[in-house]
Amino acid sequence: MGSAVKRDLREVPQGRHDAYLDWALATEFRFFQTDGQVGILIEWRSLEAAKRGLEIARRFELEVPSAYGGGVKAKLRRVWAISVPVDLIVEFISTAGDLIGQLELALPVSGDGTLPSGARRHLRSDKEVLVGVLDDGCAFANTLFQFSANDTRVLWLWNQDKHAAGFPLDTSSGPTSLCNFGYGGQWSVADLNDILVKEVDGQAPAYARAGLPGLRRSAAHGPHVMDLLCGNRSPGDLITDADVVFIQFPQKAIADPSGRWLARYALDGLHYIIECAGPGTGCIAVNLSWGPQTGPHDGSSVLERAIDDLVNEQLDEGRCLIVALPAGNSYGSRSHAQVPYGVGGKLNWIVPPDGHTPAFFEVWWPSGVSPSQAILRLTPPGGTGVQIDPNKPWTELKWYAKLKTVGSSTMALVVVHPTEYKDPQRRGQHGVWTIEFAPGAPNAAGLIHVYAARADHNMGARRRAKANYLTDAMLEKSRFAAPKDRHLDVAGSLIQRAGTMNGIATGDYAVVASGYRHSDATAAAYSSSGPTRGPRTGPDYSFVTETSPAIAGIRATGVRTGTRVRLSGTSMASPQLARQLVTGLRGTVPAPNPPNATERFGNGRIKPDPDLIHHA
Repeated sequence: MGSAVKRDLREVPQGRHDAYLDWALATEFRFFQTDGQVGILIEWRSLEAAKRGLEIARRFELEVPSAYGGGVKAKLRRVWAISVPVDLIVEFISTAGDLIGQLELALPVSGDGTLPSGARRHLRSDKEVLVGVLDDGCAFANTLFQFSANDTRVLWLWNQDKHAAGFPLDTSSGPTSLCNFGYGGQWSVADLNDILVKEVDGQAPAYARAGLPGLRRSAAHGPHVMDLLCGNRSPGDLITDADVVFIQFPQKAIADPSGRWLARYALDGLHYIIECAGPGTGCIAVNLSWGPQTGPHDGSSVLERAIDDLVNEQLDEGRCLIVALPAGNSYGSRSHAQVPYGVGGKLNWIVPPDGHTPAFFEVWWPSGVSPSQAILRLTPPGGTGVQIDPNKPWTELKWYAKLKTVGSSTMALVVVHPTEYKDPQRRGQHGVWTIEFAPGAPNAAGLIHVYAARADHNMGARRRAKANYLTDAMLEKSRFAAPKDRHLDVAGSLIQRAGTMNGIATGDYAVVASGYRHSDATAAAYSSSGPTRGPRTGPDYSFVTETSPAIAGIRATGVRTGTRVRLSGTSMASPQLARQLVTGLRGTVPAPNPPNATERFGNGRIKPDPDLIHHA
């Protein structure tokens, strides 16, 4: 590892890159499997800045996919996802300097498809509606996702796993020449149909040959979501006749509960899906049923701004792009706290043992608060309190803290290194961490927001440590409250259920769905709530994600044809929203509204697809 990694980024204006990159550099990428590369998302300050950035990238011999860097019949874009060699990351960012508007650390990607490259027909959809799914588990052999026997509706499948089965992504393969992302493996509809014809012993061998290990189970997240989005349940409607593009997230990423991996794979996947749309495609309906609990929550993250740009760009071209996101499942997860800035406060962060990944939380101060006015004191379990210096990060071997300006906000990142780690000297401390905020300026208004990356395990991931969470004295006193009060905020507690929206669902142009219970139209206990730190007050609409108090979840397809399983979560709301936006919203459910109706339900609780409830 070269000496450049050990340098800091003082040459770069500090508000233009996130604190995670500072942490990664301080720890020499110890907790990242870099393979010699660092993944970054860059939002250039303007298209002219992006043009100059492209010249710098070429000088550093960096590969910029055509979807970002432009080319023949391709636009140069302001937001890129690229990989940079570890030894060049500081020098590259320093050279780009004032051209960068915002930069976020992302996971690196490497490894191309296992099949040899060759000239393959560029294939785009000829349907009016194109469906995009970014998830885990493409059940292309399930007859719910077929036009007819051995004729799958999956036009393209891109498995983003390193060395995934399939053909490489280069300029001669894939939907168009712009899909040269250079990692993972892809299958066209012709390839998948060929697998279906040759694998006559059932669906399991077909999935195995396509390299989809997540479909060995009876239930998977992707097929359930895909059924709710576009399954053949309502013959004749536009979305049932649509082609499908499936972006399979990498298995190692899915096993990482922090959510830090999502933005890179999602942004690349969105561009891939858009490239699959043909001249006659008037609507692209995309579902992304994932999201972190951290982030600025004001629509300013790079991925959120990129989604907004893509929606507007497609509208300018006469095409509708729907990007549906879940509100999140963090309403009761104790992952969010609100501290009055002028008063200050004290809370605890519980970090369980046996954690094999770092634990994170972020603090975001009110607009206008400078780093010197943001007083944060941390006390490790059994340790001595430390006040975080705004001019110097805390880089103790077991944990890290950085206070800085990002965009227009002052924030702090706190990282506890894995509590189960091979090197005891670098093993993070599990137990009760104390977080203290000194009172701000006299009569100062505004709230300090704390977001813990709880590390809830994704479906199909191997479970190790329990999730971390926030608590305080008032919340602990309420542990034995009556059952009817267990989904209410505790008076006087800093831990708040409001403001728990998905960290990438606070932008302007993505559509967001929360969940409610069908039997009595009450909000699902887990369904996250607004308001956000930005203009968004809550989700756009709410959909059925629970059947009744006695019957959890909603039913949709399992992995194999004819199987049905129940799954819960707002992941099951967002595909319903995308589907009904294409086919027509079915109207709202009349029900009494609580005081925070907009923050929980948005514009209303939408009546479910009758076929969905019939099978419930």
